[in-house]
Order: sequence, then structure tokens, then C-alpha cells
Amino acid sequence: MNKKTIGVYGDSFANYENQNSMSKSWAELLEENYTVTNFGFPGNSIYHCYKDIIANHNFYDYNIFLVPVGGRFFSRPLQELLVENPRNFKNWYNNVPSIEVARLAVEGNKKSYSNTYKILKIIDSVCTYWAEWKDDEFDKTTNNLMLNDIKKINNVLLINTQSIDNNLGLIDISNWELDQLGFSEKYPDRFGTINKDISLSLRDSRKNHLSVENNFKLYEKILDAINGNHDVTLSYTDFVKPSKDIEYYVRWQDYE
Repeated sequence: MNKKTIGVYGDSFANYENQNSMSKSWAELLEENYTVTNFGFPGNSIYHCYKDIIANHNFYDYNIFLVPVGGRFFSRPLQELLVENPRNFKNWYNNVPSIEVARLAVEGNKKSYSNTYKILKIIDSVCTYWAEWKDDEFDKTTNNLMLNDIKKINNVLLINTQSIDNNLGLIDISNWELDQLGFSEKYPDRFGTINKDISLSLRDSRKNHLSVENNFKLYEKILDAINGNHDVTLSYTDFVKPSKDIEYYVRWQDYE
């Protein structure tokens, strides 16, 4: 009998690889029971995910939409310029810390890009946008309009990445994991910290920003939601303290 199909949409909580791990993310665990197509990409905006699910939801028995944080945007000119070097920033739907990492990656690999000046000019304009005229109310309004459209899809399962109306999001669970291991005391600036002396940035090494144990816990909750035809609600009591030391989950990685 053919497996039922699932389309997955979202940001790094939907699709983010830890190359040092042989374990499976919640989305990869779903492949044991379903045929999964994953449209997720680190840093995705709601707008980009919205376009993907509107274009593709009819092709799947189920769709899982992980709602990214608001305020991200899509710069097609920057994507087209950066795609010539797929190692770094093949896509562009990120925030301020990622902008600075992008700048350092481009400056450190000028030979890898045919138009470094134009790329850096766009990056500077992004920084100006965030600092000077970004309109949070506009973002909130347009994001809600897109989410209302998505909620009208009959076969969609919604999972929040940020907390909404006192309901936890995956970001809360991800941060809770790290706090259990003393992350904030050791790395007070959290992710995005850059050490220019050694050309490294502080990155999350967990698949989809969750430990092995809690990827499995989320997988179980998603299976239950699919079978019960309801959305996923998150609680700290549904998850467990990660089993390894903090250095296993957080690492200095090359941004060049």
C-alpha cells in the first residue's frame, strides 16, 4: 500500500541539518510512515512559506506548516547574487545577526562572488531597513492575512515557532533545552555571536534546533495531531532535558 504524503513548510525548525549527527529530525522520522516533501529552509519568511503551501498543498494528503517568526523578508536580487556560491546563504530570509554573518562571509570570500560590491550594497540597505524604517504593524497585518488564508486549507497542521496568546512555540522549547544545560551563563549573547579573530560564529548544532530526544517527542506529538485531526500545542512537560553537554549542541563554526 502506498504511503500517504506530507508537505512540510517552514524555516530551520522544519529543515535544518546538523552535519555531525546521524540522528533523525522530527521531519525525517515522519518518513518512516509517510512520503515527505520538505520545503523548509533556514531563515524562511512567512511570505515565502505561504507561496510554497498555496502552490503545493493540493498535492499532499497532509501539510505541516511551521509558522516562522514575523519580520523576515525575501530579497530576490540578493538571492540571485548569492546563489552562485551555494555554500553560503543560498537563500535569504533572515534577520540582523544573519545579515552581519552574510557580510563577513562575502568579505572573506570575495573571489567566490562575481559582484561583491553589489552584494554588500544590498546587505547595507537591509541593515538600513531594519534600523530605520521597518514597520512592525505592517508585518503583523500582512502576516495575519497570509495565515488566515493558510488556515482555510482543510489538510493543514499548524505549529507555531514563536509563542502566541500564551501558547508556547518551538523557539521556547529550543531555548528551554539550552537553559537546562547552562547555555545563557556560558554564552550570554546567544546565537549570532561573532569572533572575527578566529573567523567563527556561534551556531546551533541541533537538527531543527532540538535535541535527539525532543525531535522524537515532537514527532510523536505530530503523529497524534495528524491522527486526531488537530493542531499541535506545546508544553514544557511534553519534552525532556537533553542528555549531552552544552558543547555538543552549540559550536563555533566557520562563517567563511
